[in-house]
Amino acid sequence: MAAIFVLIWMGLGGVAMFSRFFGYGYLPSTNFLNETASMRISFGLMGAVFVTFSSITRIDIERGELRKILTVLLSPFLGYFFGSAPATIGVPMLVAAIAGHHVEITYQVSKTDGSPDKGCRSPIEIEELPFAFNKLCNVPSDLKIGLGRGTRIVVEGRGTSLGVYATAFHRVGQ
Repeated sequence: MAAIFVLIWMGLGGVAMFSRFFGYGYLPSTNFLNETASMRISFGLMGAVFVTFSSITRIDIERGELRKILTVLLSPFLGYFFGSAPATIGVPMLVAAIAGHHVEITYQVSKTDGSPDKGCRSPIEIEELPFAFNKLCNVPSDLKIGLGRGTRIVVEGRGTSLGVYATAFHRVGQ
């Protein structure tokens, strides 16, 4: 039973990670994230402890030292992400996909010249969103004109008050 829960939890984390490969991606609501900050931190810390403890107990003593060091150093970060993302990103994403409707949520731009990465060309970074969920991806250059740090934009798409699958955006007041 616990294994099924862990698989579902990991699946929700995976859904959250790969959403941005389709269109602009999913943006969680800053209001929702602020309201659930303590829950996100709690789940993240539990995930970090669980993954770190699991990785330490499963380290093969006969293997190389570098592998052990990397495992111990990276496991808390990976655990924190997979502990917090499903609750605060994965579940709202599923709700938006299943029961969502057209919504408009206001965000504030932090950067328009962000470096592209795999699956996210020509990004615009959004303030107050967690790493890996703070970008609108594949934004054409002509839409970036006039946007700068602090510019408020309205992101439209399918979603709920918890977040939105972005399909379009415009500056506030336009």
